[in-house]
Amino acid sequence: MGNSIRHKTDKIRLLLLASALDAGGAERQLVALAKALDKDAFEVTVCLFYERGPLLKDLENQPGIDIFLLNKKGRWDLFSACARLIKEFRRRRIQAVYSFLPGPNIYAIPCARLAGGVKVIWGVRASDKDLNSAGWFARMFYFVEKSLSGFPHLIVSNSQAGAADVIARGFPQAKVEVIHNGIDAARFVKNAQKGRVLREKWGAPEGCTVFGVVASLRPMKGHRYFLEAAQLVSKQEDDVRFVCVGPKPGPARREFEDLAVRLDVAGKVIWAGPHSDMPAVYGALDVLVSSSVEHEGFSNSIGEAMSCSLPCVVTDVGDSALIVGDCGIAVPPRDSEKLARGMLEIRKRIAIEPDLCQKNRSRIQDNFDVSLLADRTAQAVRKVLGKDESR
Repeated sequence: MGNSIRHKTDKIRLLLLASALDAGGAERQLVALAKALDKDAFEVTVCLFYERGPLLKDLENQPGIDIFLLNKKGRWDLFSACARLIKEFRRRRIQAVYSFLPGPNIYAIPCARLAGGVKVIWGVRASDKDLNSAGWFARMFYFVEKSLSGFPHLIVSNSQAGAADVIARGFPQAKVEVIHNGIDAARFVKNAQKGRVLREKWGAPEGCTVFGVVASLRPMKGHRYFLEAAQLVSKQEDDVRFVCVGPKPGPARREFEDLAVRLDVAGKVIWAGPHSDMPAVYGALDVLVSSSVEHEGFSNSIGEAMSCSLPCVVTDVGDSALIVGDCGIAVPPRDSEKLARGMLEIRKRIAIEPDLCQKNRSRIQDNFDVSLLADRTAQAVRKVLGKDESR
């Protein structure tokens, strides 16, 4: 980190700015982008407010990527952190900064302007944000970000739904562009062998259909509707299991465990906890279910599952329906009956469409591969810098 800087005049000097590298969707995409950008064309610096997050190790010792830590002392460490960032902009002769999420977006504007000559690209993510459930600090960031939205040279949304949301909030439409998330199809390949091991560990009987949700236990993820759909599916099919991947044991999970008992499906619901080997998880599932009710932009779990040849049943929030296309099934959110019908329908399709699993993987490779994310981002950066090669 903080290695000596050697500049090559023919390379674009790009800084990716984030708070930390926690295991969130935006952070995972920053890491994927940093690794996928053409290092013959870009000098990539990743700048973080805090030395935190499990994804940090994914970038360490990566060729062509330098990591700089601002080491903020807290949320109120404003002026000294800004001064350090301005210094780095100048020392590295940064040409463009691409920031992710409201906090870094807000920081990028004054720092780039004071550094001089640095173009600013904002990254915005989830759609339909409900401020009623947000804390006062998040609400403040939300409104400050909106008030500054005329200053960035480009605003990148990772979904069409997210773009529509920020435009409705008052962001300048002419500056908003959609660049969908990129899925590393080379990494996300179904691991059937490890999947069988997981199924045995979960106690899923051989030959049964395993439906799975991969999500944290937040209200927006709709676990309640997944469990209610599980009850309806179980009334028609006996050889099924329902896996919840992600939620750790604790009070929040116990509420849903109690709900499964009340719905009389506790014997078929598996609480798998967090997993780091996602290709193995997707290898253990037969169907991915995304039961989200709001706030989705581009769901990484849907894209990763499809890359692992997994058909999906999703709620029509964010760009989920667009991602699955005709390879899966989209249903309205907050409707357990329609979600259950979708789960039953995809089960039948798997039985009668032998190429359905491969169609899912091909859809990701053709439309949402990480190489496309890198190419589209590179083109956007060049356009902002007046180096658009397509003109």
